[in-house]
Amino acid sequence: MVSGSTLKAIRLVALLLLSCAIAGASFSGYMQKWGFRNDARLSLKAHFDGTVERPFAYRRLFVDIADAVAPQPTATDPHEVERVRIVYALTFASLLLLLWSGYRLLRDSGFSALVAYAASAAIVLLFPMIQAQGGYWYDFAETAFFCLFLVAARQGSWPAMLLIAAIGAWNKESVLFFTLTAWPLLREERSRRFATLSIGAAATVAGIVYAWQRVRFAGRGGGATEFHLWDQWRFFTRPVDWLLPDWTYGLPLPHALGIVSLGAIAGLVYTGWATLPAVWRAHARIAAAVNLPLFLLFCAAGEARNLSMLFPTLLLLIAIAIRQAEGQGMRPDDAACPAKAYPVRTGA
Repeated sequence: MVSGSTLKAIRLVALLLLSCAIAGASFSGYMQKWGFRNDARLSLKAHFDGTVERPFAYRRLFVDIADAVAPQPTATDPHEVERVRIVYALTFASLLLLLWSGYRLLRDSGFSALVAYAASAAIVLLFPMIQAQGGYWYDFAETAFFCLFLVAARQGSWPAMLLIAAIGAWNKESVLFFTLTAWPLLREERSRRFATLSIGAAATVAGIVYAWQRVRFAGRGGGATEFHLWDQWRFFTRPVDWLLPDWTYGLPLPHALGIVSLGAIAGLVYTGWATLPAVWRAHARIAAAVNLPLFLLFCAAGEARNLSMLFPTLLLLIAIAIRQAEGQGMRPDDAACPAKAYPVRTGA
């Protein structure tokens, strides 16, 4: 007879294999669609040889890890292949991290294990579709760090918030702005002073990392931002752009900001917004207020991946839709979200 510990180990291995298959499918879709970019200005090779322009030069986490782990390059042996393999592995690992962090965020928000895993898997598989106009190896880690930051904020763990803010800003500077969206989660159970200090400290740490990157690459071409408002205007005022398909997974699937995808998102909002807990609605409003102006002003036209501050809300809405399909709605799961995990803090 198989023991309980053996059955648990078997289930864990099976879950790990399933997770690798899900992450692998998404990774394959991303690599087939974008890979490590072939254009000289934005490619991974440009990061390695020091010619990538700003602001892309600031997204250095995986590149710096590869440079640190790989043997020091020489003029005759640049070790580029080894560094590419390291970034390749880190990118796949970041998809697994995204799957786990999304799961953890949903579990801490009261969803069952099955719903949390299904919704997180959906986000991972949708990601290559979200990368409609562009895709980069740091996109998956960006959203994973967002989810982890919200988990840490919900638990009131300011040391974890600082660590995630630092590593996340090393990966992409958007974490600096995302820190503001955690305010409602901190204020749900804790004092205004605690929330202010925690977010202020996290934003400061992220800002220091961003400032360090700006100093490191001050001599590069480009600038701290790229202005794209008029490109965005042209994209959203040409209805034909909303109808064009986007090839993902080898199929002509709907564009991430096309009429079909936006209709699906509108359906999720319509059916799930009222069910979304007030704290998450407040988070979503702040995320939209921060992300939408940045997207319209500084992001390339139609690049849905740059709406990443709204992805945790999308994850929650997908989870609610799955629960509604089960006929359950949004009910807290006492096993997943015990009251003792979030003690009430009083004070100004």
